[in-house]
Amino acid sequence: MEKIETMRKQLLDVFPIRKTAAQKQAFREWLTRSLRKMGYPVEVETYGMGTNNVIAGRPETAELVFTAHYDTGPRGIGFVSPTNLLLSVLIPVATVLLMAAAAFVLSVLPTFLMDAPGATVPLFVALMFFGLWMMVRGPANPNNANSNTSGVLAVLSIAQALPKPLRKHVAFVFFDNSEAGMAGASKYKKKHSAEIGSQVFFNFDCVGDGDYILLMPSKKSRWDGQLLDNLEQCYQPVGEKVVKQTIEGLVYYPSDHRKFAFHVAVGAFHRKKGVGYYLSRIHTPKDTELDETNIMLLRDGTVRLIEAYYNEKTGDEKHADL
Repeated sequence: MEKIETMRKQLLDVFPIRKTAAQKQAFREWLTRSLRKMGYPVEVETYGMGTNNVIAGRPETAELVFTAHYDTGPRGIGFVSPTNLLLSVLIPVATVLLMAAAAFVLSVLPTFLMDAPGATVPLFVALMFFGLWMMVRGPANPNNANSNTSGVLAVLSIAQALPKPLRKHVAFVFFDNSEAGMAGASKYKKKHSAEIGSQVFFNFDCVGDGDYILLMPSKKSRWDGQLLDNLEQCYQPVGEKVVKQTIEGLVYYPSDHRKFAFHVAVGAFHRKKGVGYYLSRIHTPKDTELDETNIMLLRDGTVRLIEAYYNEKTGDEKHADL
């Protein structure tokens, strides 16, 4: 069995950037081989427009689906706080306003010096367009350990550790183009619309940097008391790690799980008084932390969760037979 450290090294050293078509293709080939070695049937679903999801297991019969996006993004804003919506909005807005101020100065100054006031507005628009394009489609971020190599590693580790009798209840999906409007999740939802209504999606995104592991059920999932009990019982803290469910109040975490009504988003965060739970290094060159303890905690907890679900399922079936 391939160790977490070995898979971690492969992801960080061989496939650190997965942004261009060629980089993604090379990664998918490795990912497909790895999953098949674990004994899973694997399919690459191609939807056009450069979106390709990798699926292990049988999603048409799975009741639990475990996901992570494998694409990596450009350099950009590196702050997310799922429990502090105000800061999550203010920081991107402040960034755009600063960019607008810089574009204003860079458009007014040269046109004033050249006595060409008519060129100010077109130059300002061009500079703003370029700045926004750089934020969305610009040069690849060189380090992506947490976003979202950590999620890929977590899902791979779960798939590897899961005993064969438990595999018939689950599927693993690696989404493409999450950084481009969650395109992979949208395409998957459309193609698999017949079965997703009865499934719960567990999405692992940015789980490698932070001592606070948040399990964030959707509003509809919060009504499932058995699911909440399983989350509390199966995911146990390790050392200084804290595991917490967010089942009250507004929680906003922008990732692929938002495409599915029944979901549990999983992330790892830092915590600071006055800020709350936050990520601050994603999409920046400082995104270099991938804590294996987080991965092992999530791997072991998820295997226990699937086992609990399996026991409930087989117990119900035995009861029905009586």
